[in-house]
Amino acid sequence: MAAVRPAHRAYIEGLVRDGKVGAAGRFADESGGLFLFRAGDGQEPAKLADDDPYHVEGAAERRTVREFDPVIAFGGGPE
Repeated sequence: MAAVRPAHRAYIEGLVRDGKVGAAGRFADESGGLFLFRAGDGQEPAKLADDDPYHVEGAAERRTVREFDPVIAFGGGPE
């Protein structure tokens, strides 16, 4: 995992610059991580996750993509 981390972070930083990731980080127990993608419907969120170097290089054991409907966010009320 450590060998792939620089490519993984560069990928995520690019998605942040493109407005596709609102937040990303690892769980405190280091059992995995979470990304909040801002992506279109359909397969785009899964493709973004699949293109992550952690997934491409097999460093991540699995990934799950679920739709999230924010009601309240940091810095503001309902969207």
